[in-house]
Amino acid sequence: MESKGHDRDLRIAGEKRHFGEKFLLCLGGVICCLAGVVAMIEGIPLFFFLFTTFTTWWQSALIIIFLELYLVGVGGLLILGECCHKKLDEWREAERGERVDELFS
Repeated sequence: MESKGHDRDLRIAGEKRHFGEKFLLCLGGVICCLAGVVAMIEGIPLFFFLFTTFTTWWQSALIIIFLELYLVGVGGLLILGECCHKKLDEWREAERGERVDELFS
């Protein structure tokens, strides 16, 4: 009786962790896509706004480029971090003797 409850708790915990992994991967992808949207749609108006208010044309371009790099970097780090976290979990399970045949076959 306890075994069934314990197995159910483990399954629910695994599903929650799996959802968290997918959520972070999707969030990273959304942030990278946001960088593309900023580049395509908002880049030109932002450039002209910055250029006409208080900066030169090359300063405006640098601000937009750094904004793009920042957004792509944050999204990429989320994706990379979640992929590395997933691989570390697989290695830990292998060290404990679980799923050794699956990982090294």
